[in-house]
Amino acid sequence: MQTWQHPGVRFAYVINERASSITTLHHDAARGTLFSVATVSTLPDGANAEENTCVGIAASPGP
Repeated sequence: MQTWQHPGVRFAYVINERASSITTLHHDAARGTLFSVATVSTLPDGANAEENTCVGIAASPGP
């Protein structure tokens, strides 16, 4: 599992390598916890997840 947290924003992104998905987590600073917001597949419909793994997340700052 790899994680990446966007600087200045209260979100972290987790790669679920074997599941070929990415989970977005929200950071609750008051409680010091992370909770899941959404999990999305990194594969197109019909792709075989058994033959694929995730490697990394590339992100850029928004406007």
